[in-house]
Amino acid sequence: MCNTTPGDITDATWDGTPIDVLAHDASKSRKSMDAQAAIFWPHFRLGETILVQQDYLHTVQPWVPVQMELWADHFEPLAFIRGSSIAFVCTKVPTPEELDKRRVAKLAHDEQVDLIHKAATRMAHFGDTVIEKLGVATKLLVENPGVEQPWKLKRAKNAA
Repeated sequence: MCNTTPGDITDATWDGTPIDVLAHDASKSRKSMDAQAAIFWPHFRLGETILVQQDYLHTVQPWVPVQMELWADHFEPLAFIRGSSIAFVCTKVPTPEELDKRRVAKLAHDEQVDLIHKAATRMAHFGDTVIEKLGVATKLLVENPGVEQPWKLKRAKNAA
């Protein structure tokens, strides 16, 4: 069965049914990233759930790779999906307590920058397109500390 959740994702609820595939396409801020994780991730199936981060390589949403690197011990990258998506498999199901403590919105700017650099290293095997897009996202993150909305990010100096 495929369910969609219209409206503000931070107000969504889940009925507890185990999730086999989750496509995140509402990653518009650090707050929404954390909310989606808290709502859905505890219902993932160990070694089976596929998480598709639709905007992982959308350069004006650098918090997506930051979040996935923050949770690198719970998710293994599976595939680069042409465009801007990366698929992951859940290798350890996050608990609600872990999700409450480990939030992108709680990270200092330098921690976010460190994580996006680690993400670029971890994703390098997917090729030049992925490396280039993460490079632009990194520049945007570095040059826009504290900016939450993608449309407010100022273009990175020397960004492709």
